[in-house]
Amino acid sequence: MVHGITVDGCNPGNWAEPGVYESLERGRATALNATIAIWEGLEETVDATAAWHRRFRERSDTLLQVRTAQDIVRVHETGRSGIILDRRNLSPIENDLEGLEAFAVLGVRVAQPACNVRNLVANGCREPHDEGLSLFGVKVVKRLNELGILVDLSHVGDRSGLHAIEGLETNAEIPSIASGLGKRGYGREEVDKIMGGDWMRLYREVWGA
Repeated sequence: MVHGITVDGCNPGNWAEPGVYESLERGRATALNATIAIWEGLEETVDATAAWHRRFRERSDTLLQVRTAQDIVRVHETGRSGIILDRRNLSPIENDLEGLEAFAVLGVRVAQPACNVRNLVANGCREPHDEGLSLFGVKVVKRLNELGILVDLSHVGDRSGLHAIEGLETNAEIPSIASGLGKRGYGREEVDKIMGGDWMRLYREVWGA
């Protein structure tokens, strides 16, 4: 078992500012989610991802792109900072699942179905009414899991988030870190503190855990 690994799950930093990378070294997080786009379209997302690939080349002594769990271990062993590319809000794909394929090829490993407001996939957490995932949204969640892209439900409406969890066939596919924390030996109270009470309540309603 590897000890001492920490992952920053949300970091929408100004990556064009050189000082950000100095702060990464001082903060000593093993890996972090770098938000590449929120409201931008597909073309802008590709441009932002290309900029990250340039940074990976130019800063290869201090940065490593994280595509797999093993990459996080490599980061920890080499003393670099791991970057997990994160796309918030899937509105740019409109109603075309092939957009998810493009994200996967670019190395995106975390995606939020919706961010605060409604799109064709799901409802955001600020919407006054949340009917859950759309029919297209159900397909999106399934495809994200097939592609190995983590489904981030942090800015998604509660009902849409619960719907995403219910729509998955196995406990191993749950789009949260709750099951992984349990496997690593964390008790229920510890997981509750990490995940937050509301999400743990939804998790238990579905899985009885």
